[in-house]
Order: sequence, then C-alpha cells, then structure tokens
Amino acid sequence: MKYLVLLLKRIVMSICLLYAVNLVIYYAGAHLVINYVTICSVALFGFPALIGLVIMQKLL
Repeated sequence: MKYLVLLLKRIVMSICLLYAVNLVIYYAGAHLVINYVTICSVALFGFPALIGLVIMQKLL
C-alpha cells in the first residue's frame, strides 16, 4: 500500500510538472504532449527526463 501511494504521488507530480513546463515553453514556440509515455518517463526519471523531452521537442 505504501508503494502504491508513492507511485500515485509521483504520477500526480509528473502531470503537474509537465503542465507547468508546458505553460512556460508555449511562449518559446514548443509544445509537449502530455500522454502516458511522457508522464511515465517523468515519473520514472524525474527532472532530467523532462529536460530531455523539451530538448527533443525543440530539435524535432
């Protein structure tokens, strides 16, 4: 039960973090898609995954 609560917290925080970063980078001309893959990657790897997603979005 403890691990389930921890996992749920990480997923909710990942969604909030993706949404906040998406609001900021929208003005720079980029847009991150919030889907299962991005949420799981940010929940699993944290902030470095988010930075990687932003860089990949900007390069592609």
